[in-house]
Amino acid sequence: MNSNKITILEFPTNLGLKKTDFESEPGVNKLPVWLKKHGFHEQVNAERILSVEPPEYSMEFDKESGVRNTDKIIDYAIEQSNLVSELLKALK
Repeated sequence: MNSNKITILEFPTNLGLKKTDFESEPGVNKLPVWLKKHGFHEQVNAERILSVEPPEYSMEFDKESGVRNTDKIIDYAIEQSNLVSELLKALK
């Protein structure tokens, strides 16, 4: 059994992805729920689970960069970075 304390970081998002003809939006954001449902969190004996809720998905497309939701992706990445930075500072 692993004696290390495990923290799971969940950053579920569909930002940047194109929806398909049969979906309202891609399902990548559902992965954390799927992993929990299938026992992953218990198997790794996670001490805590931290999440950052993503901005709302849209099909907004930036013609200059060729990427969907560019501003939202940047803001979300900053939120993720802040959470990881706080976590690492707490470990010192």
